[in-house]
Amino acid sequence: MGPDRVLGFYATPERTLHKMAHAHFDGKHKPLSPFSSWAASLHLVLCYASSLRGDTYVAVIDTEMVDGEVLVWHVPHLIPESNDEYLAYGVMKGAGFVAVPLLKMKEKLHQVFPELKKRDNYMDEPFSFGFDLRKRMFEVENVGKPDAKMLKNIGQISLLFGDLQYPVATALLCARPWSWTKRDADSGRSVPPTGELERMLHIMKIAVKPTWLESQLPWLQYGAVQTTPGLDDSRDFPDVRQWIDLLHAISLHVSPEKPEKGKHEKSKKRKHGKVVVAGGDEKGSRSKRQATEANNVVKDDC
Repeated sequence: MGPDRVLGFYATPERTLHKMAHAHFDGKHKPLSPFSSWAASLHLVLCYASSLRGDTYVAVIDTEMVDGEVLVWHVPHLIPESNDEYLAYGVMKGAGFVAVPLLKMKEKLHQVFPELKKRDNYMDEPFSFGFDLRKRMFEVENVGKPDAKMLKNIGQISLLFGDLQYPVATALLCARPWSWTKRDADSGRSVPPTGELERMLHIMKIAVKPTWLESQLPWLQYGAVQTTPGLDDSRDFPDVRQWIDLLHAISLHVSPEKPEKGKHEKSKKRKHGKVVVAGGDEKGSRSKRQATEANNVVKDDC
């Protein structure tokens, strides 16, 4: 099934969509489908990608910048399953899609996220999504502030993701807790002091706020993204909460960049986009490319 044979989401019979979504979610290779799995937590994806053998990639998408008729759904909107996962329908390509080999970032990543060096730290059953590791990491108190070396490594890793550098750098920073993680009782948000915020962004070389980052973005609103345990199988994602709060603080306190001539429409289009990430191996994604002739070698099965 090539891209020319992939029906649009709304042109596909509902029964077929339901069957494909269930099969993909359960890890089955039949029926072949244009669905791919994505998560909001970079911590989860890095744990999953690190657990795989072979040529492993980490992919990031901006949901408003991928080409073609790609639609991203919260899984419960399609099937009564995980609140922690997103399903994208369509061929992943375009400026809003970046996949980077894990090996290319591994050395610096292990300096930022040393827990990934030892597989026993993040191997969960039945999947290696790092749930226990994340809980242990974010239960630690008096964690201090990120030093300059760590921030430089984060900045260099994020450069590999091109136009998606900004969300990757901030998400990677938030993959572990910091002294400002504790939430303010009044606002409900964790906000780093302005001086600390400026220091971190400057060292990571993302000191200028991108034009698309506005405080009114729907997914930056308090409680808009489910990150706490709830009904069904929802998990706790303090890393995602910290990331959303950090981006919200940046949107309020950091000066924006001036859009380059001719890029106004691109920035405008991105304004409401949400960034999601995924991890997987080359072998695991091969079957998906049979369906979409596509795309992202890391997204699958995360």
